[in-house]
This record gives sequence, structure tokens and C-alpha cells, in this order.
Amino acid sequence: MAKKHRDEDVTFDENEVVEVTEQEVVEGEKKKRTPSRKAILKQDIIGYIMENTDELPPVLREKVEELKTIPSRGPSGERGPSIAGQLKKMILEEKEIHEDVFYNKFKLGRLEMKRRFYNMRKKIAKPEDAVWVSFDKETGIYRLEGTGANPPADWVIE
Repeated sequence: MAKKHRDEDVTFDENEVVEVTEQEVVEGEKKKRTPSRKAILKQDIIGYIMENTDELPPVLREKVEELKTIPSRGPSGERGPSIAGQLKKMILEEKEIHEDVFYNKFKLGRLEMKRRFYNMRKKIAKPEDAVWVSFDKETGIYRLEGTGANPPADWVIE
């Protein structure tokens, strides 16, 4: 079989019928990874230790109790507020915020903030939840202009 070079054109026949076997379809699908035996045993051991802390030596018992108090990272509902949620809460509470506050807290610059605030008025489930925020380039202040489905009266389309 001749080796093709990157610069060579490849032509395809649009009318060519290509048959794919069922095995090729199965091989092409993403395979679900099953945990190894070692991983399963580790989970069983950890589960046993977490449930039977009174049987552990005092030093280990203290560490397990401390471990139980640390929140785990589960589904997004258990993680805490998203950056978008925090931004929305901050702007709704403060009404005006300097860009340095957002940069120091979230490490987001002007371009990222523009995108975030655009999403707060365009990419939302309910139009009445829209948040309209303007930015003054000279002062570096983000200002809440309004909320709701309709833009504020003096809103300029970007």
C-alpha cells in the first residue's frame, strides 16, 4: 500500500456504499471503564473504617472523624456556588463593583467578564432572570443597569 503524504489530495466517492459491521460499531463506541479489583477493595476498606470508627485506635479514630467533617466534592449541588452564581450575587448586592474586585477574587479579566455578563442576560433559562450590567472602561466600574426580560431604557446593543 502506497503511503500518502500530507500534501496529497484525497478524493472520496460520494456514491460509494460503506458497510460497517456490528463489531466495528461496538469497538468505536466509548467503552465504560470498570474499576479494578484493587480499587474495589480500597473502597470496601475505606467504607468499613468510616462506619466502624469505635474499633480503631484513638489516633486513627481522630483522623477519621476529622475526615468526616471535610465536605466532599459530589454533584454540582454539593460543591457550592458557581463563579457565575457568585458574580450575579455580588453585582445584585453591590450595584457597582470595580474590576479589580473581580480580578482579585476570580482572576477574570475584562474579556472574560464581558462574556460572563453577556451570558447573564442571554444564556438563561427564564428571560425574567436576565441581569443587565454595563462597564465603564475609564473608571473600571461594572454597574448594574437593570434586571428582567427587557433591557434598560438607555441600553446600547454591543
